[in-house]
Amino acid sequence: MRHTWVSAAIILGLAATWLSIGPMSSAQHGARSHVATELVGYPPPLPQPYRPPPVVTIGVYDNYFLPASMNVAPGTLVRWDNLGRHHHTVTFPGGSDSGELPPGIPYALTFPRPGVYHYYCRFHGVQMRGMIVVGF
Repeated sequence: MRHTWVSAAIILGLAATWLSIGPMSSAQHGARSHVATELVGYPPPLPQPYRPPPVVTIGVYDNYFLPASMNVAPGTLVRWDNLGRHHHTVTFPGGSDSGELPPGIPYALTFPRPGVYHYYCRFHGVQMRGMIVVGF
């Protein structure tokens, strides 16, 4: 007899809960199903391992950069290697300047935003110019 009373209490409690919530519409049912499907893939995927930014190299020779123009993706690290016999600079008008680079010394910059960046050597101006095109 006691077992029947407990069963009846459980059934009444469930019925009262259902009546207070009301039946689910198909939209609500779909929304709840959607939540359940999102949890199927739990735990979330592991974070991707760190990948260093791409690196490209430009040769700094006596009186020219090679290549003189380069297209790169945003976030690329551009490295200039002074392979000439003289001192040079990598100078951006109104921006960065490598300072004097003796032979064998590199200089590097990361280009995070799209744009066109012109640069030159302060010692060899007109004849020694280059351009980095980011993201186009």
